[in-house]
Amino acid sequence: MQFIKLIYSYFVLINILTFVFYGVDKYKATKNQYRISEFFLLLLVVIGGFLGSAFGMLLFKHKLSKKKFIITIIIATIFYILLIGAYVFNLKPF
Repeated sequence: MQFIKLIYSYFVLINILTFVFYGVDKYKATKNQYRISEFFLLLLVVIGGFLGSAFGMLLFKHKLSKKKFIITIIIATIFYILLIGAYVFNLKPF
């Protein structure tokens, strides 16, 4: 049960951080300041921040025209849904 709490806490934290980074990058874009790299923003998606990035993109209207962001979010979401489903239903990969 402790493992589940740790995983849950990780996903909450990474999604909040991802959301904040998208907001900061949008703010910097409007002020013509040094930006957060696209690689870092996509990395946040891949390591679990897919919900935070989706909400950040929609709320801040940021990176919506970049196909690689949308595709990465979709793939990461499908992957994590499958991963969680496999855990919930106790499926073994082999």
